[in-house]
Amino acid sequence: MIKFLQIIIDGGLVGLVYGLVAVSFVVIYRASKIVNLAQGEVLVVGALLLWTFTLGAPKFGVQIPFLVGIVLTLLACISFGLILERLVFRPLIGQSPFAIFMASIALLVMLRGLRN
Repeated sequence: MIKFLQIIIDGGLVGLVYGLVAVSFVVIYRASKIVNLAQGEVLVVGALLLWTFTLGAPKFGVQIPFLVGIVLTLLACISFGLILERLVFRPLIGQSPFAIFMASIALLVMLRGLRN
């Protein structure tokens, strides 16, 4: 019975993450009328930062409390998003939607390359 409950909870949490990603796609599309294909990779960067600040920190000889790791991740993701907006998408204001779409594909490829 405990295994069944664990599977139900895990499935619900995964569904919530997928729903959050879907809502982020919709919000970005509604705000800019552009499909940002790099959104999933940006999500992975945030997940890797959270892992690094919480579970990966002891491997580097640092012990960070979980809530502090979440706050650090939040600050790092906000900074990362602002940098992406200023360096990648802000210069493309007024360009064709195809140029912005191609920039999001280039960002996707670059972030995937950094992850590997």
